Amino acid sequence: MDETTADKMTAAGVQPTVRDLTGVQAAAYVLLLACAALPVALGLTPDETFSPGVLIPVACALALVLAFHAMWPFRGIPGLGWFSRLFSALIGVVSVAAGWHVLVVGDRYVTYRSASVLWGCLFGILMTVLVIVGFGRQMLRRDRSHLIVTLSRCIISGVCSAAAGGWCFLPMLLLEAGRAELRGLGWQYALVALAVLVLVLCIGAIGVLWRGDAELVAPRSWIGLALMPVMLSGMPVYLGALGLMFPLNW
Repeated sequence: MDETTADKMTAAGVQPTVRDLTGVQAAAYVLLLACAALPVALGLTPDETFSPGVLIPVACALALVLAFHAMWPFRGIPGLGWFSRLFSALIGVVSVAAGWHVLVVGDRYVTYRSASVLWGCLFGILMTVLVIVGFGRQMLRRDRSHLIVTLSRCIISGVCSAAAGGWCFLPMLLLEAGRAELRGLGWQYALVALAVLVLVLCIGAIGVLWRGDAELVAPRSWIGLALMPVMLSGMPVYLGALGLMFPLNW
């Protein structure tokens, strides 16, 4: 399906097919995996602030955030104007920047484990700010109809944006495979990797169910809708990488 046909279908209220959504998700997953695996395969470890081993996966995570907000699925919906869109994008950029910081300072100034825990703390802070600002923004509306629905959409957009920073940890998850093998923890690594894969697939499957929202009629909104589970899947990647850092003493 070309872009023009897809836009006409969305504007006419026709739901995108499961194949449309899964196709976008698959392309995003392949790109994220390639951006993380290529530096690892070439031995480009994250040892400098602007080294390719750092910039390639971080740039890919940032591109994911920007692509989502360029094709934001909530355009044209009352209560979700430019402020909600900009605020959600800002949360995503801050999350990715924090992931970049972990790759930069890890194993030099502090352990990767300590730096990664700080990213998790930042994620919690971002969620707190998101709820407060999102609720406050909705309270300032003159017309507060559909308040719960609008607030939930604002929150899920911010949550997905913040979770996208977790994809910065995918290179670390891949690098941990070699360390786990050397320490005789291959089966533990396999279990964690399998758990991450299952969670990513489950999140993607749930995301397909969101395609039935008849209010999401903005052009290319279905592409942004398809990217939401991809961004949200950054959390299993982060948790998997963090969980392996403890037995590996990384």
